[in-house]
Amino acid sequence: MQGDDKADQRRLQEVVELDQAARIHAAAGEYGQALDLYAQGLMIVREIEHQQGEATVLHGLAHAHACLGDTDQAMDLYRKSLELRRALGDKQGQAAALHEIATLHANRDDFAPALELYEQSLALEREVADRQGEAATLHHMARVHAHKEDLDRAMELYGESLRIERELGDHALEAGTLNQMGIISYSRGQKRDAASFWEESRLVTRQTGARASLPPTLSWLAPLYAEEGRWADALDAAREYAALVPDLQHPDATRGLSVTLSEIWFSAVDAGREDVADEVKRLIEQVRAHLPKNLLEVFETA
Repeated sequence: MQGDDKADQRRLQEVVELDQAARIHAAAGEYGQALDLYAQGLMIVREIEHQQGEATVLHGLAHAHACLGDTDQAMDLYRKSLELRRALGDKQGQAAALHEIATLHANRDDFAPALELYEQSLALEREVADRQGEAATLHHMARVHAHKEDLDRAMELYGESLRIERELGDHALEAGTLNQMGIISYSRGQKRDAASFWEESRLVTRQTGARASLPPTLSWLAPLYAEEGRWADALDAAREYAALVPDLQHPDATRGLSVTLSEIWFSAVDAGREDVADEVKRLIEQVRAHLPKNLLEVFETA
């Protein structure tokens, strides 16, 4: 952001600081505080008539409203940001706004407009060589096609996204893409392929140290191992999952662990593997002993 004089520069710096603080609050789920800070920033950029800054702040405001579930307000703000980006000739900013509007449509199962907007975003990202944005848009387009049961096209798009993610070294998105490819393979009865995708995702996540990304992978992989009678592998994945949960302090991960352990236990009982069922029971007791009260309630009621 650049102003026309020193006073504007000082005010723009204030907007930058407000934007950074708002992002921190939004990342922490403190959306009310984020909205207040964005509103302050918006007032400043409009006073000094700084369109680039206004577009940026509107985008942040839209994101906070989307996270609060206020989809209509988020859509309106993203569109205002998009109009400013177009007036400024900011193609990368346009691509980002189009992507977010498309995602709001996808979340409503409005798949046709979502795909149309993703295509527009993708064209702009390719025009300005935004490889990170291109990978993310391909990933989201694949998810839409998967929801539409167009699984061949979904796998094709995930494959394109995966190649870019590896090229860029974006291991977090790479692991997520591998997980989704595993889900599609599993839904098709291709269990060996599903296991391969999830095992690769597990390895990528371990190598990057992004432990918070492991629970979904392990929640799919451990029961699959149990289905296939790979009891040692199932228990190994379950133990790894169990070791993560107390540190992550996340309800969804805790709930997922409870479901995963139950699935392994039922598979073991059905297969007559009392030794495995007993080991799962011991693991459940270990988890209970190390969970704080709030997460223990989640674990017990999942």
